[in-house]
Amino acid sequence: DPGSAHLLEAYIPDEGRHIANAISNNTAIFASDGSYQPNLSTDLGTGAWVLQCTATQATARGVCQTTGPPEDINAYRSEFQALHEAVKAIELICTRWKVTEGSITGGIDCINVQRFATSDERKVPQQMKHSDIAREIRQLNHRLPSASTTSTLKRTLTPKTAFEQDHPSRSSTSSVTAWPKLTSTDSLTTMAAP
Repeated sequence: DPGSAHLLEAYIPDEGRHIANAISNNTAIFASDGSYQPNLSTDLGTGAWVLQCTATQATARGVCQTTGPPEDINAYRSEFQALHEAVKAIELICTRWKVTEGSITGGIDCINVQRFATSDERKVPQQMKHSDIAREIRQLNHRLPSASTTSTLKRTLTPKTAFEQDHPSRSSTSSVTAWPKLTSTDSLTTMAAP
């Protein structure tokens, strides 16, 4: 269950108020990354994430252990797990501070994880490896955040290709993800990367 590792260890000062303000003011950034060292352990992976305000340098961060059966633990699942925990932290902060509009820009260094996790489609093929965690990330994206008890703001991680345009030789392994400016009535769609 990808949800069982939520925020295994997290540091979120002021209950995330500074990060919530940064999202509202479009000055928030995030990064997530997974790690897997099969030469040390074939059934253990980890993930880490950081959220930051570019104006104040306020940060929130966390680490987690990669979830799933030992045979499923690998580098890709660790990347998914790190992104999952970052999105979960963003959801918690937006919910706590009732954020209804804003943006956050972030980086995911595995283009395959970015493509699967950031699709606007909620359904994930069962036969896809790590479909459980990819599905959970997509569901989290669609729940972010609630504008009120009666209307929901749909947010979708949207690929941004600036890094790939500036570094074409590295585009197969690197990508940038952004959440565009949001309002409580928007329903965003995914922009296709070239």
